[in-house]
Amino acid sequence: MTDDAPELRASDADRERVAEVLRDALAEGRLDMAEFEERLDATYQARTYGELAPITRDLPVSGVAVPAVSMTKDPAAGTSWAGRIVGGEGSSARAVAVMSGFQRTGRWTVPRR
Repeated sequence: MTDDAPELRASDADRERVAEVLRDALAEGRLDMAEFEERLDATYQARTYGELAPITRDLPVSGVAVPAVSMTKDPAAGTSWAGRIVGGEGSSARAVAVMSGFQRTGRWTVPRR
């Protein structure tokens, strides 16, 4: 979660990420079952980032980093997100996956079609 905007509403996906951290902590022996259940209940009752953040503050998070996201500007490109999503020139048109799935990563612009 982010400490920059604790009043923002948390999504179901945000709560599931916190629940996964709690499950990992339980499996690693960092939490006992009673504390896990208490924190899990608090996770599913949380409405904002501010309520979610303290639940995992004392637990290590393996490989999960939530980047700060600007809803108006892409800091790396210096452009607005709207220009990259609607009406932008597509940065790639095709994708190929052989015997596996495909997942687009990194910065790319959504083409019109």
